[in-house]
Amino acid sequence: MLGDWVLNIGLTFYVFTLTGSTIASATMLMVALLPSVLLGSFAGVLVDRWDRKGTLVVANVTLALVLLPLLLVRDAGDVWIIYAVALVSGVVEQVVLPAEKALVPALVPEDSLVTANALESQNGQIARLVGSALGGVLAGLGGLAAVVAFDVVSFVVAAAAVSGIRVDARARQPDHADADAVRGISRVLDDWRGGLRLAAGSKPLKVLFFFAALTSVGEGLMGTLFAPFVSEVLDAGSTAYGTILSAQAVGGIVSGIFAAGIAHRFAPNALLGVGAIIFGALDLLLFLYPLAAPVLWPAFVIIGLVGVPAALMGAAMTTLFQVSTLETHRGRIFGAFGAIRAAAMMLGVILAGPLGEIIGIVPVIAWQGAGYVIGGLVVCGALGVRQREVTEVSVCR
Repeated sequence: MLGDWVLNIGLTFYVFTLTGSTIASATMLMVALLPSVLLGSFAGVLVDRWDRKGTLVVANVTLALVLLPLLLVRDAGDVWIIYAVALVSGVVEQVVLPAEKALVPALVPEDSLVTANALESQNGQIARLVGSALGGVLAGLGGLAAVVAFDVVSFVVAAAAVSGIRVDARARQPDHADADAVRGISRVLDDWRGGLRLAAGSKPLKVLFFFAALTSVGEGLMGTLFAPFVSEVLDAGSTAYGTILSAQAVGGIVSGIFAAGIAHRFAPNALLGVGAIIFGALDLLLFLYPLAAPVLWPAFVIIGLVGVPAALMGAAMTTLFQVSTLETHRGRIFGAFGAIRAAAMMLGVILAGPLGEIIGIVPVIAWQGAGYVIGGLVVCGALGVRQREVTEVSVCR
């Protein structure tokens, strides 16, 4: 994750300076999202048929090799190489998230899952804070070659670390595994459809997928309009924008430590529902307070506080997916989850620009907070907030 943040920050900066076009930068982001939308759920089926630890090792080594063509980029005419690498990397990465999330329950007992997922979420916050700063520095000092080299090394180190895990990570091999390629593809499609049927027949999974789709549209709106919000609504510059993002990451790191210490005391469905309501309320406060008092300092305070419910919410959601799904189906469920999130975020990105101009930045970006409040209420109403055990058997009945 650290290497990816370094590359993403450096590459976005490099593409813009290379082409002078915001369209080129936006195209790169859209190309990177497409594999998640089109292949995410299918990739999860493959993860369920493969050794998950081996999948992570091979995927990380492959991603390190896929990045190497970026070293050939010299001028704007070579920008197609960047798009190609982003596309191929996006395809390979589709097996990473499902394999990683499906592997965690094999490493810790179920009563430690929320804590483990909270610590893993904290990794992302640390990578975001350090990687964002390091990516800009490396891009300025060594150009594209420096950020590529850093990310390549990060993938190699990650592969070596995962290969040292001593656990049986083999997924169930289907009884109908067939050497014939055509029939093999047909069986994969059957497994994929079986995963969709499982999700459609499980109340917890239906609620989680609805929550993911609803809130991810808001995340797409937020990601597109937050910079204009800081610039036009808060009347602040790029320095304030970067400082706010850093405050968010620092808040996430501190909150991750807090979440890992207390999350195991509460039911994951309660953490998700109540956490989403608090998260959404803080976001609404962040986006609406400038209408009454257009000053900057509350933004730093609120964005730091948001980290607490965000850390609890993220850990709880991952845990609910893990315990609400049969071990043999976790890969495809997490793959479908990634595909739904990517598609919803892409919808938010597409809608943000036109709606922001027609309705205004504040009403549109405020939907992110409203979406989390609505999603949290749905989770609380559908899954409850009391401690209760959601088992694989009860889900599949």
